[in-house]
Amino acid sequence: MHYHLKNLEIEASIGVYESEKISRQKILVSVAFDLNTSKAGMTDELEDTIDYSQLEQLVRKICQAEHYQLLEKLHAVLSEGISEKFSRLENVKISIEKFPFKNGSIVIF
Repeated sequence: MHYHLKNLEIEASIGVYESEKISRQKILVSVAFDLNTSKAGMTDELEDTIDYSQLEQLVRKICQAEHYQLLEKLHAVLSEGISEKFSRLENVKISIEKFPFKNGSIVIF
């Protein structure tokens, strides 16, 4: 099945400019993935799927762990962390949306 943990609002320290290093700013992180949950559909047991709250906690922890200058670096660290902790997930796609502009945002996939 296809899942989408969508629009996690996180206060993160990210950016190359001094003003971005001083205070945290809002980013939106989404994680889409495929997961075989046919067994969980039969058993109704958490052990046969993943705990989605743990995935959310991991994403928040990584985003708030340190200052990232580039969205690309944060994306790479998220990809590695999710792959290590949730090896059952397939076709993982991460998007990060940052709001540095007055009337818009920048999104990385």
